[in-house]
Amino acid sequence: TQLIEDYFNLKNSNRINGEEVIRLWFLRSKTKFGKWLLKNWVLSQDRFKGKYLYTVTSDIKEYTDREFIRAIWLKIFELANPNDDIFEERKSYLQIIHRDLIKSYGQIEAKLQNKLNGLKEEPVYKTTKYLTNITLTERKYLIEIIKNMNEADREKYLNVILNIYPELYYYLSWHEFRVDNKNFDNWIKEYFDEYNKSKVYDKKSGKLLEIINTKNGNAEKFYEWYYKLNKPFELTDKNHVLILWIDALGIEWLPLVTYFINTYGRKKNKFVVKKFIARANLPTITSCNKFEGTIHIMDLDKYIHEENPYKSPDTLIEEIELIKKIIEREVLEREENKLLIVSDHGFTAFAQKRFGNYKKYEFNDSNHEGRCMWTDKDYHNEHDFMLHNVDEGTCKKKSALVALKYSSLNNTPSREVHGGATPEEVMVPVILVSGIKNNVEYKIEILKKEILSRNPKFCFNIEPQPMSSPVLLWENKKIPIINEEENKWCANLKSFKPHDYTFKLQIDNKEYNLNIKIKGGMKERRLFNE
Repeated sequence: TQLIEDYFNLKNSNRINGEEVIRLWFLRSKTKFGKWLLKNWVLSQDRFKGKYLYTVTSDIKEYTDREFIRAIWLKIFELANPNDDIFEERKSYLQIIHRDLIKSYGQIEAKLQNKLNGLKEEPVYKTTKYLTNITLTERKYLIEIIKNMNEADREKYLNVILNIYPELYYYLSWHEFRVDNKNFDNWIKEYFDEYNKSKVYDKKSGKLLEIINTKNGNAEKFYEWYYKLNKPFELTDKNHVLILWIDALGIEWLPLVTYFINTYGRKKNKFVVKKFIARANLPTITSCNKFEGTIHIMDLDKYIHEENPYKSPDTLIEEIELIKKIIEREVLEREENKLLIVSDHGFTAFAQKRFGNYKKYEFNDSNHEGRCMWTDKDYHNEHDFMLHNVDEGTCKKKSALVALKYSSLNNTPSREVHGGATPEEVMVPVILVSGIKNNVEYKIEILKKEILSRNPKFCFNIEPQPMSSPVLLWENKKIPIINEEENKWCANLKSFKPHDYTFKLQIDNKEYNLNIKIKGGMKERRLFNE
């Protein structure tokens, strides 16, 4: 003990826990002797016996960082029925190594893939415990699991997705998302719920095709919904705010962007206070949708134009990570406390050949990979495209052929594209970001403090309506909640057994305790019969 304290300059080694051992290894053990000393000290301490750290350090022979990282990642696959504490311990170490200390995990991807493939015959609830949401391999593995589930099982494992890969959960959360548009057509929510799911499952759903064929069936049907939407600056005051123009950020990403800002902005007192859906000018290209006096952020648009070919699910995973970095760097790190996010257009994944499209037209002068074409000729509108006379924006008084659906005007692209009139190309977000005053107090009313296990729907009212989506936690794990009505939020507790529970509810920068009781159904039926 004295040797370890002298070598690492520690006041009291008895207070060192597993996470601090990890930091000592990487930050203060610069020689093989130091790592050898740390390993043998861990093995000599009774408090580490039975812990994952003890198991990992027992096998260390080379005393290198690479070996140690590999052991923490892979040793768990050799253990028979590791318990939840072991999984959580391993995850905490890997988060320190790769997120705090920013060590590379590239060396582990192929080995981890092989180990995870060996679990394919195991039940989902077991295999997902090995996932940490750190590597590309893990994210791809989880998406493959979800793709191969039926819809009922996907609903069943929503909580698992939320706690393992929350970015994917919120990308798929259009069905529970609310916007602040006064006149909002519900088909928009239904469409993007289907669009995002189809992109994750790498297959256009029948419902998605039904909606696009109805709403974009011809020019008249398209204009019915298009002109109902406002232009971006018609929706909120743009004065006294810093305007951030995130190029190519379509409505597809609105729930995810809201999650990123509200989650990572909590420490910086930045939250989404208003979120709207607006329309881009046609054709949906940057030159027709420029914003003056803004900060132009082009990372996402550049990624889309350089993406070749599209690859599922890698492209989606990379887009999610890119948007997260944009939000952290361009929104949350800014000193300004009031920001407005706008965009010029979105993009579509489903114009590609891989989704069943084929070359139907030969408009050789088209651009943006066949999504639009400038013209001074008079064309008869078809069910796949229309002639649009531009009536607003920087391209006003020009005319263009614009693709209405997924079929393009020339060759079918091999990547995501924009320029056409599909909802994902046309609809753009308007997001007002601001701080929350600390004196805002919320009134929480639990609608039923006792619920039955056979119908475990837990609902509560929040007044006033929170500016950001609240987060429900139990033992630090997130529970999915849906905003069913203006002030009413509900969670399905079907995985919880009869018992008394205390949940934590995080709203903006505040936290509340919610106490409820889940009662067994059999007992209730006996009482009713008596």
